[in-house]
Amino acid sequence: MTRLLSTIVTSAIILLLTTTVLFAQDSPRLVLILTGGGARGIAQVGVLKELERRGLIPDAVVGTSIGAIVGGLYASGYTAAELDSMFRDINWDDVTSLGDDTDREQLFFAQKAEDDRSLLTLRFRNFRFLPPKSISAGGKFASFLQDILWRSPWNSTTDFDSLFIPFRAVGTNLVDGSWVALDTGNLATALRASASFPLRYAPVRIGDKIIIDGGLVANIPYEAAAQLDGDVYVVVNTVSDYLTTDDLDTPLNIADQAVTAAMKQRDTMWLSKADVVITPELGYRSTFDFSDRSEE
Repeated sequence: MTRLLSTIVTSAIILLLTTTVLFAQDSPRLVLILTGGGARGIAQVGVLKELERRGLIPDAVVGTSIGAIVGGLYASGYTAAELDSMFRDINWDDVTSLGDDTDREQLFFAQKAEDDRSLLTLRFRNFRFLPPKSISAGGKFASFLQDILWRSPWNSTTDFDSLFIPFRAVGTNLVDGSWVALDTGNLATALRASASFPLRYAPVRIGDKIIIDGGLVANIPYEAAAQLDGDVYVVVNTVSDYLTTDDLDTPLNIADQAVTAAMKQRDTMWLSKADVVITPELGYRSTFDFSDRSEE
């Protein structure tokens, strides 16, 4: 996000909060809503840094997909500066790898070749083909989240209201198509579930629910945020725009485009309900493009 845009938008938030204070007996309760958007959502960290610089710490955070990851880590006690440094150092190609969980740097050449052939494992039972649930089980992704949260200041609680900042991770219940606000349990599992993009990562079973990416039904999780009784609702919107014709050349990009098309009208409705919407200027960046982000 450019510095000018950051200053203008954050000033608007301060003005809104100041106005709200005049009519509120207590300090206004700020609920921060972090949308999906894949790699684009990493820019949400920059917004958090600007809010912190202005002394604005949300009273609650709600996130979907990448927004759940950013929001969950922030709610667990990491500062925005720590997240920024951490995200710049992460090898995203490795973390989001679709292969098995073995570190490829530790493999011999022949093993790497075998690993490449095993990107998609076909299974059979009683000579009947069992179609895979996804390209990847997401083991590396899950391990990354578990490790980074284990090192966080608030790493022992299973009640998301007891985190440094109360938090909700929003997912889609594949059983009935409803959105689910995850508020208890293993935080890493909740984040992994909220970001389980269809076909790319396997769904996550939590209780009697089978959870996949929350962006399918709540890419802008305003409804979940509204349950937290806020006075001011601020959305950081990093939702993907439509891909160009030339980019519709892979199954994942086609799936991404289909999801985007299905969500656009609903996203517009929920954005209209927010008090403030911050939309970082990212230019063109696809959902799965985790390349250099030094300009963000």
